[in-house]
Amino acid sequence: GAVDITKPNITFAGEGLIKCDIGFRPKASNFKVVGLRFESTEYAQDSRAFEINNAHTTGTTPTYIQGFTFKDCSFKNFFYAVCCAGGSYSYDGTEEAVGYPVRDVVIENCYSETFTDQNAGHFQCIQVENISYINNRTYGGKNASSYNAIKGNGYIRVIGNYDHNNSYASCELENGTGKAIVANNTFNHRIWIDDSFDAVVNGNTAEGGIYITVGSNNGDASNVIVSNNVCKNIRCEQFGTYYGGLIKHLNITGNNVNGDNTH
Repeated sequence: GAVDITKPNITFAGEGLIKCDIGFRPKASNFKVVGLRFESTEYAQDSRAFEINNAHTTGTTPTYIQGFTFKDCSFKNFFYAVCCAGGSYSYDGTEEAVGYPVRDVVIENCYSETFTDQNAGHFQCIQVENISYINNRTYGGKNASSYNAIKGNGYIRVIGNYDHNNSYASCELENGTGKAIVANNTFNHRIWIDDSFDAVVNGNTAEGGIYITVGSNNGDASNVIVSNNVCKNIRCEQFGTYYGGLIKHLNITGNNVNGDNTH
């Protein structure tokens, strides 16, 4: 079962392998993991090496927790290696976002390998402020992007990462997420900016293309710069069941677009 960590200022450090079925659940600030390897012993949706869940009741003022670092770690066969949730998520945008109940998440120089034939991702943040995905390597994934920020995240850096063989997307910023830079990554699949704003996508190799989309009633895709990337194509369109939103203030410049236009 899940192991709760309820005290602040805890560090896991070492060189060993930890096998677990569900994983650890930090619930207090200033939690750090350095150098360890983690492996899931079974496939399950709640099999997450680390899940930081500070979701609050709609309409209340949340208690903030902050300062979560994962560095030089290895993860294998989890549904998510690290999932940080300061709030809930609904596709149509009906849930309420109240502030940023989780803050300051750093995932750096980590390795994550997961399934290609079952639903799985790697790193996800929901309603988190100050996210850094830096110099990580990910392999595999299905129906969940490898580097994900969803629903009202702010101040995001996705820099210098590698992703291979995720059949859904390498990086996705979605549903009211903003103030982000996605730069200098090498991705086997797409970079996806969905219903999000104030984003710079620069200097990436994205074999699956770059998508700018709207549709889930979480606002416009606005103030997006797509520059100096090498990619299959750049697509600007509605996505899924369209509820609302516009693509606007979009700057596309200096890209090397090398696909065959079959879409």
